[in-house]
Amino acid sequence: MKAGVIIVAAGRGSRLDSALPKAFVPLGGKPLYQHSLAVFQGHPGIGEIVLVVPPESGLQFLEGVQIVSGGRRRQDSVAAGLQALDPKHQTVLIHDAARPFVSPALVDRLIAALKQGRNAIAALSVADTVKQVDGGKIVRTIDRQILRAAQTPQGFQLSVLREVLQEAEQRGWEVTDEAMLLEKLNIPVYWVEGDPLNIKITTKEDLRLGEIVYANRSRL
Repeated sequence: MKAGVIIVAAGRGSRLDSALPKAFVPLGGKPLYQHSLAVFQGHPGIGEIVLVVPPESGLQFLEGVQIVSGGRRRQDSVAAGLQALDPKHQTVLIHDAARPFVSPALVDRLIAALKQGRNAIAALSVADTVKQVDGGKIVRTIDRQILRAAQTPQGFQLSVLREVLQEAEQRGWEVTDEAMLLEKLNIPVYWVEGDPLNIKITTKEDLRLGEIVYANRSRL
């Protein structure tokens, strides 16, 4: 059974200082969301794709893609995408459109985890020394061997994700990614090796870096 995909592209992107929604800001001459969308459309392990966009985006049709309007919070947008996804899918990948350089190999690793019945996210080991601070004071150094920097895609058994989103709504939880919901409910989440080039475009500096990656990706 192929995995469904929800691409979350509903963010406003205020830190990019653009009149366009973040996922519609051009990179390499085309909107951010089109880069990752093309990877999922070309992957043999992917079935249905749902693209979640801001209501004001005006985007209504893309061949082979369902388009739905997102909500105020990330989890609202994911819930809208799940509602549109065909229930025949047993697994789903959630991906941020702001990560345009997701690779087929990374998708492979997550699908392999899903086939083992695991919920899993892409993550990277942390290279920097990490400090915990309190105001202007350093409190302690955290062991980086136990830390991972989370990326997307994040992969879930579909029934599990539906249940935790409903639980979050009932309890009034707000989270920054779906894995946090499973963590709160003590549902195991695993990690697979992420990709250093799978950067997130949040600021204008990120966008400039993205242009460099895009222009040189065949050599990276």
